[in-house]
This record gives sequence, C-alpha cells and structure tokens, in this order.
Amino acid sequence: VQKTIKCGFRPPDGWIYIPVFITFIYTVIYMYNKLLYHSSMKPSKYIQQAKRTETEKYRFKKTGNVTPRIEHAAMGIATESGELMDAIKKAKIYGRDLDKTNLIEELGDLMWYIAILTDDLGTSFEEVWDKNIKKLKARYPEKYTDEKAHNRNLPKERKELEK
Repeated sequence: VQKTIKCGFRPPDGWIYIPVFITFIYTVIYMYNKLLYHSSMKPSKYIQQAKRTETEKYRFKKTGNVTPRIEHAAMGIATESGELMDAIKKAKIYGRDLDKTNLIEELGDLMWYIAILTDDLGTSFEEVWDKNIKKLKARYPEKYTDEKAHNRNLPKERKELEK
C-alpha cells in the first residue's frame, strides 16, 4: 500500500519537472562558461575534477542496484535544489534582493552531485543532454503547450530515452 504525504504544496501549472530543471541548469552553466569565460574545461574534465573531491568511504552499502554514490548524489541533488529554491523564496516572498552569487554557488553544488551521478551511471553530460532533448522533441514537436505537458505519450518518450 502506497501512502501519500500531504504537505500543502502544489506546484504551479506548467511547473518544470525536476530532472528537466536539473538538465537545464547544467546546460545553461556549461554554455555560459563556454561563451563568456571561454573555459577550456570540458564536461568530462568537470566530472573528473568532481570525482577528485568525492569521498571514498561511504557509511552505507549498496541496496539492490542502488550504489552509495547514486544515493549520495540523489540526496545531494534534493538538498541543493532546496537551497536553490530557498534563495529564490527569499527574493519572491521576503522581498530581498536576488543573491545571484548564492544561486551560482548552489548551481555549482548541484552540478557536483550531477557529475557524481553521471559518472556512476557510466554516462556523460553530453549523452544526458542529447537524450533529454530527444525526449522533449518527442513531447513537444513544435513548442511547449500545457495540453502536451498534461497529456504525455510516455511510451514514445521512453523509446527516445532508450535509443
């Protein structure tokens, strides 16, 4: 029996799903970095540098196919996403200035966890980006519409992801 926890939060209509949001975040950061800073860091180099700072001692074991790295990355992505939303909340709800330096820091933290997850899954940023765009093209052949967002063809999207 699956239980639902009611927390009083309902995302607004048209809310971007978290995986799409995360893919968008690191795509934007990568493009911003390449275009404005002309960085020589490639996505594979970023993953390599992220792994350099990763712990080698996890206090929990693999559960089924879920490795400690996958679990650690998922926990970190959820935590850092919350910190990102908190910074936005402070601007929207409390009327504070949007702290862009903090947003960039939180995006960097998100990217670190995404890099660890990407590495553990044996894939690359580029492969994730390509599959995500193919899935979105299957969902929205022309442009985003609320109708297509609410009436998704999940088998068609899954087929694009499995290619």
